[in-house]
Amino acid sequence: PWHLLLTQGVLCGVGAALTFLPAAVIPSQWFERRRGLATGTVNLGIGVGGIAWTQFNHLLIKRISVAWVLRLTSIIVLALCTVSLLLIKTFQSTPVQQRPNLQSLRNRNLLTFMAASFFTGISSLVPFFYLPGYAKDIGISSSGGALITSIANVASLTGRLAATVFSDYCGPVVILLGAYVLTSSSILLIWTATHNFSGTMAFGIVFGLGYGAIFTQTSAFVAKFF
Repeated sequence: PWHLLLTQGVLCGVGAALTFLPAAVIPSQWFERRRGLATGTVNLGIGVGGIAWTQFNHLLIKRISVAWVLRLTSIIVLALCTVSLLLIKTFQSTPVQQRPNLQSLRNRNLLTFMAASFFTGISSLVPFFYLPGYAKDIGISSSGGALITSIANVASLTGRLAATVFSDYCGPVVILLGAYVLTSSSILLIWTATHNFSGTMAFGIVFGLGYGAIFTQTSAFVAKFF
């Protein structure tokens, strides 16, 4: 329905971008030596929430309607984000400019990184949203699809932890390159060639490892080079 596409597609996407990005970037202002560890720790909550909420939603949908599950999700998200926003504090305030500074848009490296991040975001988010539907299409039960998604979130949490630990030693560039190799190879070599439970589970694990590392180190990369 059009109203579901408008709310879940447009409004939810815009709201997530406006809340997630500032919250992910601000911790890098407070840390210089352990910046990778700080930004990675902040992003660990996404993996934990993905693990818990996938199973929670699966159980709730069986007991109540999808509409009420979405309403309950929105209430919980509103409460948690409100508390989080009250605790966020910038390291130093930036003077408000009357005119936007477009000078940075001439930086070719920044434009290249923004374009790469755009396409990376699409390719990274699509598998997680489509894993349950794909599992159903190849004959896996709804509980099996939810289990695969949960395991993928566990792998994502593991990837976030690993990236957080090694980022300050290897640097965000090495971590991101390794994560891109994992995600792209899992899609090209595993997902396209598998049509059963074990293969789909293997894809979720490998993809989740790379996916988690990407989202923990992107903000650290921007803070370091731009």
